[in-house]
Amino acid sequence: MNEQGLKKDHFGYYNFKVILIGDGEVGKTSLIKRYVFNEFLTDYKATIGSNLYVKDIKYKDKDVKLTIWDIAGQQKWEIMRPVYYRGAHGVLAVYDVTNEESYKNLLTRWLDELKILKKTFKTIVIGNKIDLGDKIFAKDEELKEKFNFLAHIKASAKEGDNVEEAFRVLVEKLVEK
Repeated sequence: MNEQGLKKDHFGYYNFKVILIGDGEVGKTSLIKRYVFNEFLTDYKATIGSNLYVKDIKYKDKDVKLTIWDIAGQQKWEIMRPVYYRGAHGVLAVYDVTNEESYKNLLTRWLDELKILKKTFKTIVIGNKIDLGDKIFAKDEELKEKFNFLAHIKASAKEGDNVEEAFRVLVEKLVEK
């Protein structure tokens, strides 16, 4: 264990579980695929339950392994989602900048689900799909009050804008504690 209380696994990695939450069709899977594989798929396929991705990165002098959970946003999976949240270190809370309903749901339904666990997560809020135009209905003050987020980043999984940055900021906050 080091001075920050971080533990390395037997391969020398610092392991962090990161979950992506938000309504269906906000681009959670696309953000992950852009980050992990540097690809963007135009066909939409709803996530069933959850999907798991792993990415090894170097942050400063540390080897970090991110286990990234892509969690289904459709309401029919609501009962299962808290199971996937357990053990998470960080959250990327995603909304679609062209869909105000997805933003409102982030502040209500998704926040309520996280509160069930009675744990404070390091959270980055991502407004995705800026390539389609930003309707500017998200308010940092409102987000800060409800989510106590670390950063609010506007991104485009399609173009790759700020995707790496969102994950980098989260990793920085997880490692630096």
